[in-house]
Amino acid sequence: MIPSSSPMESRHRLSFSNEKSSRRRFQRIEKGVKFNTLKLVLICIMLGALFTIYRFRYPPLQIAEIPTSFGVTTDPRYVATAEINWNHLSNLVEKHLFGRTEYQGIGLINLNDNEIDRVKEVMKSDCDHVALHLDYAAKNITWESLYPEWIDEVEEFEVPTCPSLPLIQVPGKPRIDLVIAKLPCDKSGKWSRDVARLHLQLAAARVAASSKGLHDVHVILVSDCFPIPNLFTGQELVARQGNIWLYKPNLHQLRQKLQLPVGSCELSVPLQAKDNFYSASAKKEAYATILHSAQFYVCGAIAAAQSIRMSGSTRDLVILVDETISDYHKSGLVAAGWKIHMFQRIRNPNAIPNAYNEWNYSKFRLWQLTEYSKIIFIDADMLILRNIDFLFEFPEISATGNNATLFNSGLMVVEPSNSTFQLLMDNINEVVSYNGGDQGYLNEIFTWWHRIPKHMNFLKHFWEGDEPEIKKMKTSLFGADPPILYVLHYLGYNKPWLCFRDYDCNWNVDIFQEFASDEAHKTWWRVHDAMPENLHKFCLLRSKQKAQLEWDRRQAKKGNYKDGHWKIKIKDERLKTCFENFCFWESMLWHWVLPAFSISNLSAVNRFRSTTSLRFGFPATPFRRSPNSTFETHAKKKNKTSTVEQKPNKVEELIFEEEEDGEEELVLPEEIQDELLLDDEYDEDDDFEFDESEEELYAGDGGGGGGIKLSGTLWDKEALALAEKVCESFDGDLGIYAFKTLPNSTIQVRIERLTNKFGSPTMEDIEAFSTIYRAKLAEAELAKSIPDNISLEVSSPGVERVVRIPQDLDRYKDRPMYVRYTNEDTETEGDGIFRLVSFDVEAKSCIWGIADIRVNREKAGKGRPLSKKQREWRLETAFESLRLVRLHSEC
Repeated sequence: MIPSSSPMESRHRLSFSNEKSSRRRFQRIEKGVKFNTLKLVLICIMLGALFTIYRFRYPPLQIAEIPTSFGVTTDPRYVATAEINWNHLSNLVEKHLFGRTEYQGIGLINLNDNEIDRVKEVMKSDCDHVALHLDYAAKNITWESLYPEWIDEVEEFEVPTCPSLPLIQVPGKPRIDLVIAKLPCDKSGKWSRDVARLHLQLAAARVAASSKGLHDVHVILVSDCFPIPNLFTGQELVARQGNIWLYKPNLHQLRQKLQLPVGSCELSVPLQAKDNFYSASAKKEAYATILHSAQFYVCGAIAAAQSIRMSGSTRDLVILVDETISDYHKSGLVAAGWKIHMFQRIRNPNAIPNAYNEWNYSKFRLWQLTEYSKIIFIDADMLILRNIDFLFEFPEISATGNNATLFNSGLMVVEPSNSTFQLLMDNINEVVSYNGGDQGYLNEIFTWWHRIPKHMNFLKHFWEGDEPEIKKMKTSLFGADPPILYVLHYLGYNKPWLCFRDYDCNWNVDIFQEFASDEAHKTWWRVHDAMPENLHKFCLLRSKQKAQLEWDRRQAKKGNYKDGHWKIKIKDERLKTCFENFCFWESMLWHWVLPAFSISNLSAVNRFRSTTSLRFGFPATPFRRSPNSTFETHAKKKNKTSTVEQKPNKVEELIFEEEEDGEEELVLPEEIQDELLLDDEYDEDDDFEFDESEEELYAGDGGGGGGIKLSGTLWDKEALALAEKVCESFDGDLGIYAFKTLPNSTIQVRIERLTNKFGSPTMEDIEAFSTIYRAKLAEAELAKSIPDNISLEVSSPGVERVVRIPQDLDRYKDRPMYVRYTNEDTETEGDGIFRLVSFDVEAKSCIWGIADIRVNREKAGKGRPLSKKQREWRLETAFESLRLVRLHSEC
């Protein structure tokens, strides 16, 4: 009999049975789970791969004008508000993108969804339109961090590094044939120095440069402001319509640019650059400089050419010169190796007439030298001490740093292009130069530039804060032989060729001593001495410069300058060499000094430091206004062997040629001649005053030269309009001869009486005008249109007013006039007091005769009347050759 199981056993058996069945079930489930998990993992991997491929090929646009539907916030720095003119884009596509039917991909940067759809319609292409992803730059990256004022070039304390801008993600497929990017342009700020704007352009360039193969890539930039002109260059600009710019970049050159540092935060050229550089396009590369408005840089340009050849370079030497450079000087430039290119000067619209920077925008002509692909521009006061041909390997603009975020344009790599030249000209009235010159303007156009070591444009200059070891280091570099520096830039007023070779004459002028270096001076003269001997004549000193140098020496001696250069006896042979008609430079110095015993009622002496030629020939009339005064020289017999012969100019030759040989010569008293010897002493009791405030007259200066000159205040145009209304109230009797406003709230008006032949108003005219004008100004003050502290000065044009050419010639044809002119035959300046014989407005010329006035009769000899020959003497001048014409008064 089988015993029955107890309930406990039953539970145990059930439990065991359930356990076994459960284990079998679990094993079956486990097998199924393992299989299903494997499938799930495989499926997830496949989905992930597909998602990654899809995302990589079609990434979401994160740089857009409006937030995406996913809520991504747009960085306001990258917002581009420019409206795309779809007709312009369509025209560019139809005319220039012929191969678009074969495009595989179009990369789109910073366009929103609606714009992307419109691009698809315009392109009419089945290719992929890829919205490219670009992360924003960190907000602590500023333009100043990309372009610091100074970096440790020699890595003495640290290795300079640039901030990193995020790189754009470029897909492997499809191939990108066209890149379209939209750029921000906030004209209320510094749009040309905008990090986001730079970042987007570099991103577009990187996408284009990533292309492989031989197919062309085009880039379209949409911007209300002009793009960086030296990333995609003017040479690569295919067309432009409105705010749409189409480029076909040179991909090889573009890749080279993208390998350079993003800014001037690192050197683009190593400090120890290679001395030998081979270029397959050497014939399309040249060194260039420019000369205009002054001939005293000719010697410097000749020496610069010599230094380039001494460095081993065989590149072309191109020099731009204007009509002010004489044929004689051009022959010297050609003999030195320069190829002459004539050009028309470009006036700086913000410069005042006759200012140093009036014509320095002429440098823009460099971009018209399109027969060359690259140019290294150098200033004419530079020496190339070591070969820098390797700079032709670097893009536009490669230059040394200047200050803040700016480059020094004294040496720079340029890529000529007519479209870049046109860009420079198109913005000439809008872009403001920080220093009023070409360097400031170019820095506003080419804000993306590449830093080269300062040894490649080393300034001859000592800063006030330079430590002794820094000064010692600079001095060593200036005189090193063989040279350590690549290029030495001779800053300063007195260039080496304008000094005696014995020492740097900047030592003798306190405000120029920061530019003084005898070592650098000797370096320049070593190059000079290596020049062919027939070129030395172009570095001779003019008589005026000799007098200026002696004046400076005497002032240094009087001030007992500690450097003691004024003690050095001059041995330079150029001191005794003269090539001018007038060689008595001691006489010029005498006119500057004017000893007390020969002066009557003259309280001040003007010292002339401008580059304008100073003539003491016929007549001895200074170019500035001076107090009415007379002075006499006394003639006496003197042994001819000890007489310093004064060579007359052409006009003096005419006046003096009829004097008899036996007549007494005009010589200076012995005491004056002794004073003029180079090695004699100053009288410590002599006291000379100088009037530095007087300015040279010129037409349109707003003062003695007439015309309108406004200081740019908010109220000056209103003040001018009120003055014109006051003149109208006199029924045409009075007119404004000159009107000038000053920043200190001063108005200076010179009125003329139009019904008077000579234009002089009466005192009643001046008082009446002043009364009415003051009342008008008072009304304007109450209306708050002008300040309430205006100072008014009303006067007449003066007896020696500037004559405007040609409009004033007929009016003053009967008056003697002081005329300063350029002699077209000899390319020299002359002056005299003449009478107007005739003038021809169509031919633009005048004919002058000698004015029969006291000063001319005294020159002719003891006040006797002019001879027939002298009365019949004539001088013909073109209007453009007249440098200054003003009325002459004998009062």
